[in-house]
Amino acid sequence: MKKILLIFGLLILINIAFRMPITEHEVGWDTYFIDSLAQSIQKESYIKWNLNPLSLVGFYDFSYSSGLPLILAMIGKIILLDIEKIIFIISILNSFLAFLGMWMFSGYFTKKSLNRILSAFFYSIAPGFIYFTSWMGSPRGIFAAIIPFFVFFLFKLNE
Repeated sequence: MKKILLIFGLLILINIAFRMPITEHEVGWDTYFIDSLAQSIQKESYIKWNLNPLSLVGFYDFSYSSGLPLILAMIGKIILLDIEKIIFIISILNSFLAFLGMWMFSGYFTKKSLNRILSAFFYSIAPGFIYFTSWMGSPRGIFAAIIPFFVFFLFKLNE
């Protein structure tokens, strides 16, 4: 059991190393847009563009999902960090969340710990997933991180 926990921890550290920034600032135009929205929320203390509660999740006409900028702004107000640093922290947390979710999901198919850990590791270092969770403030990274949980619970419901 200690050996499995050691491998689990080592792969989490390798996963974090994959997400170490190679640039001085966050990447992606989507990230800068979300950063500016979050800074606007912090400055004004409300969402200026929110026309309807459905705008928070992007289900209102001509609206952009404001959930992520709102979360970034709230965390920034609470722990007094830049939005840029919070985006990096959330990227790391997304990778851990995806690792854990895939570990749970693969447990549905196999009980061997090494197989579960390897499937979780390979999911969390997939090129598309790394792209959206390497200092990028895109909702796609969060979505990709929670997909294994969603599918796992669908399988469990169907049991």
